[in-house]
Amino acid sequence: MLVVLAASVCVTGCGSDPMEGASSNRAATPTAASDVGEQPVDPARGDFGALARKAMAESRIHSPVGDSAVDYYLALRGQRPDDAGVAAALAELSPYMVIATEQAIGQGDVYEAERLLALLLRMDAEVPAAPRLREALQALHQARQTGMARSVEEPVAVAVATASPAPSVATPAPAPEIAAAPAMEPAAATMAKLPPPKTPSTTPSKPTAPVIPQLLRDVAPEYPLHALRRGIEGRVRVAFTIEADGSVSAARAVASAPQGVFDEVAVAAARRWRFEPGAAAVSTSRELNFNLPGS
Repeated sequence: MLVVLAASVCVTGCGSDPMEGASSNRAATPTAASDVGEQPVDPARGDFGALARKAMAESRIHSPVGDSAVDYYLALRGQRPDDAGVAAALAELSPYMVIATEQAIGQGDVYEAERLLALLLRMDAEVPAAPRLREALQALHQARQTGMARSVEEPVAVAVATASPAPSVATPAPAPEIAAAPAMEPAAATMAKLPPPKTPSTTPSKPTAPVIPQLLRDVAPEYPLHALRRGIEGRVRVAFTIEADGSVSAARAVASAPQGVFDEVAVAAARRWRFEPGAAAVSTSRELNFNLPGS
């Protein structure tokens, strides 16, 4: 399948305009999508074919919203529904959209997963992966709802369990008899029984690990098209600094396999992460895995 996709890439992405080829008599089937994935493109922007090719060259496959290759190809299909080149380009991008949707679901980003799935269904309403993605997205919704319910119920349960019982009225116990006080010992003997004073320890204490702020917005990296076509998987460890306002700075790839394949997209995604604001900047790292669908 990837070989077919690679051949399609050479037709749609290299040199000549793939949208100006011969058109077939088979019209692309219009697809219905939810409002989440419906992002109209302004016709005043110019030639949708040129804009789509430019977005492909810059790896803007499905984002930013309204300015991606998928958005422009869908707009171009609306203008030229019988163009075989447009249909081939959308078919080529379909596996990539499946991967991006799976990554968004895996990272718990409900909004992004819904947007990508709706965009995928606009490309092909009968894409084979649609039932599986819908089921995974529904499971994510249920998991989030269960987690929200627990976050409300657990503090209440803890408060009930730890609440002190109401005071009960009971008959006061008789006062105990006061025993005779022992004879006081001399001051010298009392001092001798006290433990010797502790000397301060000279062993340095271990530094405490910095507290990593909570991740508020997770952005999945885009799978490079050349790696997708060749069936390449890999991983990248990205080191970065979380600033006091929660933004990310100094993102860089410190380890990757295979080297240089996924580094650029991993760093680009890290720069868009957002964390909970803290008192000071914190340096940390994170590993990103790039896996093909079904692996």
